[in-house]
Amino acid sequence: MPDHERHSCSGQRERKMQLADSVEVCPVRTPSDMKLFLELPFLLHGQQPLWVPQLKIMQSEQLDEARHPYWRQAERTLFLAWKNGRVVGRIAAIADHDLDRQQGHAVGVWGFFESENDHGTAMALFDTVEAWHKSRPGARVSFLRGPLSPSLNYTCGMLVSGFDCHQPFLMPWTPPYYPLLAEQTGMHKEQDLLCYRFFRQTEANAPMVKLAERLDVTDAYRVRHSTRATFKSDLRILTDLYNRCWDENWGFSPIPLIEMHHMLREIRFLPGCMQMIFFESGDLPVAVALVLRDFDGLLRRTRGGIGPALPWHLWRGLQDRRGLRIILFGVLKEYRSGAVPLLLMREVLAMAHERKRMEYLDGGWTIEDNEDVNDLCEQMGGQLITRHRIYRREIAPEPEVEALRAASV
Repeated sequence: MPDHERHSCSGQRERKMQLADSVEVCPVRTPSDMKLFLELPFLLHGQQPLWVPQLKIMQSEQLDEARHPYWRQAERTLFLAWKNGRVVGRIAAIADHDLDRQQGHAVGVWGFFESENDHGTAMALFDTVEAWHKSRPGARVSFLRGPLSPSLNYTCGMLVSGFDCHQPFLMPWTPPYYPLLAEQTGMHKEQDLLCYRFFRQTEANAPMVKLAERLDVTDAYRVRHSTRATFKSDLRILTDLYNRCWDENWGFSPIPLIEMHHMLREIRFLPGCMQMIFFESGDLPVAVALVLRDFDGLLRRTRGGIGPALPWHLWRGLQDRRGLRIILFGVLKEYRSGAVPLLLMREVLAMAHERKRMEYLDGGWTIEDNEDVNDLCEQMGGQLITRHRIYRREIAPEPEVEALRAASV
């Protein structure tokens, strides 16, 4: 057990932190604790028609520090909030060491947040995460940031606009009271993540689409779609482009090849479920788009479990070709001012339009202050449908610690 977890172990069973309003926040220690952690979203949101359950086995693996490659450069402690003998909330405190190095300072990450509509529960969970980060050996964590589950490369953000909308694939639907809970506990907006939706009946009429169709740059650039035969080498290209295209973006954390492979290993074997599109200048890849099919319908039918009916649900999911999502869209910095972003978006829209059953294509998320990408989406016919928020809460320094630091200067 890391030293900075020991603050939460006191009293009975050495795993309880006593907090106000009869809420107890306890680290997840046993398989039964983990089961409660995974099942809580189903208890809270199972009756909400727009909530999409994640496969429990996949989230269990994602949280497994021994199995998932993300945890090679990060650590976490999971917590459950108890009140009157019931689990009423959960959260993860996460130390992402690669993110800390990239940002140049320690970031107090939290994620996997779920809670009943109760201010005391939310406050207890966030205060526990703050205490966990403040006790990290050698780290000077000055603020909390989240939800990142577990990072910006995965599920992230709390929904603040678009509650009545079918969410883009792998973007979370969270209830309207979540932002209120966060803000009541001292959280404030740090960044918004936007998603745009392109509908079949409108995208072809966008003026920028027509402009892109008139551009002829076949001598300068080549479009290449990844295949099963080229997937292994293309995965290396994708990882390299991702880390180079996004390295100046807000909150960026690099992703190693083994982690990118882990993220895409399952879906690449399903026919027509993933499209990787490269723009190349000569032999040099300069841009990439990764498009996934929307599998929310499949996830709803499975209700988070894997059983005898899974092949039937999978077959039904493969027949549902209504939605796609652009999950990655990146252009190297030196090519962004030219025609490449416009042409890459045109290629993605054309690919989607060829699918006769396609009703919509989701683009995002994009960072709110990334005006170039947001303007491109709007000019190509995209409609802003959702806004997910990353919150921040400052951590007040301990007076004793600050006094020692001042004395040592």
